[in-house]
Amino acid sequence: MDPGNGPKFGPEEIRDTGGTEEELHRQMDLYETLLEAQSAVGEGLVIVEDRRIVYANEAFSRISGYDAVELAELPSLFELMPPENRTEARERLGRCLGGQEEEDHLETVVLHKSGRRVDLELGIKFLREHERARLVIVARDISERKSAERRLNTQYAVTRALEVSSTLEEATPKVLESVCESLEWEAGALWELDRRAGVLRCVRTWHAPSVDFPKFEETTLQTTFSRGVGLPGRVWANGEPAWISDILEDSDSPRAPVAAGEGLHGAFAFPIILRGEVLGIVECFSREVRQPDTATLEMVGATGIQIGRFIERKEAENTLRESEELFRATFDQAAVGVAHVGLDGRWLRVNRKLCDILGYECEELLGKTFGEVTHPDDLDEDLDYLRRMLAGELETHSREKRYIRRDGSPVWTNLTVSLVRGQDPGLGDPRYFIAVIEDISGRKRTEEALRKAEEKYRSIFENSVGGIFQTSVEGRFLMVNPALTRMFGYESPEEMISTVSEAGRQLYVDPERWAEFARLVRRHGAVSDFESQGYRKDGSVIWISADVRALRDADGELVGYEGTMEDVTGRKTLEKRLEHQAFHDALTGLPNRPLFLDRLRQALARTDRREDSVAVLFLDLDGFKVVNDSLGHDVGDQLLVAVARRVEGCVRLGDTVARLGGDEFTVLLEDIVGVDEAVRVAERIAWELREPFKLAGEEVSITSSVGVSLSATAQDRPESLMRDADLAMYRAKETGKAHYRVFEDAMGVTPGDVWGWRESSSGR
Repeated sequence: MDPGNGPKFGPEEIRDTGGTEEELHRQMDLYETLLEAQSAVGEGLVIVEDRRIVYANEAFSRISGYDAVELAELPSLFELMPPENRTEARERLGRCLGGQEEEDHLETVVLHKSGRRVDLELGIKFLREHERARLVIVARDISERKSAERRLNTQYAVTRALEVSSTLEEATPKVLESVCESLEWEAGALWELDRRAGVLRCVRTWHAPSVDFPKFEETTLQTTFSRGVGLPGRVWANGEPAWISDILEDSDSPRAPVAAGEGLHGAFAFPIILRGEVLGIVECFSREVRQPDTATLEMVGATGIQIGRFIERKEAENTLRESEELFRATFDQAAVGVAHVGLDGRWLRVNRKLCDILGYECEELLGKTFGEVTHPDDLDEDLDYLRRMLAGELETHSREKRYIRRDGSPVWTNLTVSLVRGQDPGLGDPRYFIAVIEDISGRKRTEEALRKAEEKYRSIFENSVGGIFQTSVEGRFLMVNPALTRMFGYESPEEMISTVSEAGRQLYVDPERWAEFARLVRRHGAVSDFESQGYRKDGSVIWISADVRALRDADGELVGYEGTMEDVTGRKTLEKRLEHQAFHDALTGLPNRPLFLDRLRQALARTDRREDSVAVLFLDLDGFKVVNDSLGHDVGDQLLVAVARRVEGCVRLGDTVARLGGDEFTVLLEDIVGVDEAVRVAERIAWELREPFKLAGEEVSITSSVGVSLSATAQDRPESLMRDADLAMYRAKETGKAHYRVFEDAMGVTPGDVWGWRESSSGR
């Protein structure tokens, strides 16, 4: 420093110490040597008196960018410091100037004349000579070290922010704040790539607590950048960090006017990169003009990749979680049984379907081994397969096996087992088995039924038990096999073909069954297990079951039927015996009294839901005893059967005809709207019974007396309607037979009273 251009601290000051001339020269040589040495090593030396710089060496001028005159003209040393650093420095240096501290050590920041921040380490020494208080300050530039520390702090802060965050949404504000604070930048913004619109959008801003940039933040949040436009757009396009010393001097900074208005200058940005693609941009701003820092740019570039890896890891974690959730849902809701089985055979994990298949609750099943619920006949084969899997002979195996359900019943399953091993070299240590268990009981039942059916068919065919036939549409046999002829009691197929020209009338006990069979085949093309009663040649009745399909010509027209037929009399007799004994008349096959009363009770219950009535007809054959005595009981029985058939033919499909015993019949008419409908049925029955019956070569004529009762409400008792119809029938017989009567209340009085009933003869 030139002594003539500012405050002095040199030889003149040394002379004031009062030393000899020789001592003076020696001290001056030492003083100059020290100054040169300090400047040579880059250490700045500053002497401060009353807060002003009274001396500064060349090294400090290089550090600050100011020459000696400019430094001397500063009002105080603190003018070199940014506002946020002045308070602490003023307090620390003030204590030394006041003599409270002899020396101190301080790290602070000064602003280079160019605006660049310079980190300094200050060594402060207090001196007092001739009542003058001075501070001797040695300044060392530690910018490089501090920058390295800030970079390390930034990396740590970003890493910590990512570690404690479970999602990217949670991590991004922490990352933005960490980068800005650790690198000592006052503001920041986070940009996200909108792929659909093809622009960058700001999704978050940040500023230091001590400052505020409302207009700049508002503008940033409302601005979008295309690829290559503005600082964010350039980083997006290049995929690398970028630095702007002063955005006011950047020609491609659309927000520069707003930034300048709020005192922002320096800026840098870096990309968030995932698998080589830019996902977003982190942008930081400073109120100072800052020169590019290559090391910092390299660090934030690595940080962007680190954030991308965090995103990738979170995506992988989310994928894994979704996969686990999918596995759990698949395991728990699978349509088949799934289980993990330990090497000791114990169930480790089972799903709901397996519990349903085996009939156990989950907790019960987990307390058992697979062997405890395996059918004893299948256990040895199970153990052999597992032994071979553990030995490495098999990777997996599938087979059908039986388990024993909790209720003791067997259940057929299709079992697939695989062995899970560890990650060790070679085969790896066995860990547990995965078992997939499908309930195939239905299929096995079907297979068993098919097997039995095939055996049955083969047996029938080979042993001539079953019959094969082909008929015309009218029921004339075109082809029969010997088994069918034997089934119906004929000597040969030729005899049966020539004798039976109308199967529906000649072979079927109930010709309506032939008509029903024909309708089903026309509608569906085939009919299976169609059962009906048939007459053998000798007149005896058998039960037959037929599987038939339609025969069609080239134009699709029905030309006949073909199929198989078997005698199922034994089975049907066994099946129907108890039912007929309990609910049907053995002779006519009609419902008996208990069944009739039950149906009447149900019909009355249904009238409660409809506006209709139920009628009961009570029939008694007139002169039946004469037929029985004259023609015999067989003819009498045939007559009863024939009467039953004719009466059945007089009613609708949903109505019921029953035989109570002897020559007494009842008819249940449902869903009628008045007594006239019941009367019409009674008249129809009387008319049908007038037609003579051809029985045993004889014509037999017979009539009937009919009593009719009609329900009044759904609360009527079945027994009461039966009693009323019975009473009306006896009134009909008393008037000359072959009549019907409709019950009215007056019928309950003595014969001498006036009766209130309608009467009619059986004629029309």
